[in-house]
Amino acid sequence: MSRQEAPPPAGTLVTLDAAPGTPVEPVRAHRYRHPVLGERPVVRLVGETAAPGEDGALAFLGFEPPEASQPLARVPRRGLGFPQWVLVNDPARASQALAVVKDMERAAHLARTRPGHARDLYEALARRLPHAHLPSFWEQAGRAFLATDRRRYAGMMFEKAREAERVYALACDDADRREVFLEFALAGALPAKSLASTAELRRRHAPEDAYEAFLESYRSRPVASCFTSVAILRPRRSGSSASCWPCRPRAGHRPGSGATPARH
Repeated sequence: MSRQEAPPPAGTLVTLDAAPGTPVEPVRAHRYRHPVLGERPVVRLVGETAAPGEDGALAFLGFEPPEASQPLARVPRRGLGFPQWVLVNDPARASQALAVVKDMERAAHLARTRPGHARDLYEALARRLPHAHLPSFWEQAGRAFLATDRRRYAGMMFEKAREAERVYALACDDADRREVFLEFALAGALPAKSLASTAELRRRHAPEDAYEAFLESYRSRPVASCFTSVAILRPRRSGSSASCWPCRPRAGHRPGSGATPARH
């Protein structure tokens, strides 16, 4: 597993020959048509991961499936935002998600100068949403705080997303979870508490996969200028067994030492 490079700033376009390991993905021009607009198309630059959500959002408004160009550049990789996640995964309740979008934009505007008020507004909006929408909602709130360099608040939003998954026993896609985990870690907004919560990795993954996921997240912290917490390396008593990771340390890595494992 190669070490992640620091991501470009959000919204930055980089060339197609970006260095290996840079967390970017192809961006294409999607051209949407609508019967009311006649020959006037709507064109949007869409990243590969976010494309299904953007297409779903426009389809909800009556646009036809898009025509997509060849890759034009690359953009920082990020998962589906809100309400795009709902439009793709829970279209039957899309109206509930769309109903809070305007107030979410107001909260994002407040995040720069009055982050406490923005947090309070997000919490009020969350009470209006189905439980299944909450992880995506809180992650989007976290991105709003990241955009204003309010990393502490972004980390709080990330934790609220994970709390919603635990409290309401929500099913989630492991690949999507890993992507958002790294997104916040590389932005320097992942609390040490999140890295220290190894029990969930052990429940959701085979030991070797859990160990690799932990190492990838841990290695991202120096890139993001995060401080390492002793809690990250502290062994967990609960659930410890022969199957508990670290399961197969790589050569040159001593568990608990904090040393970076040898990469081959």
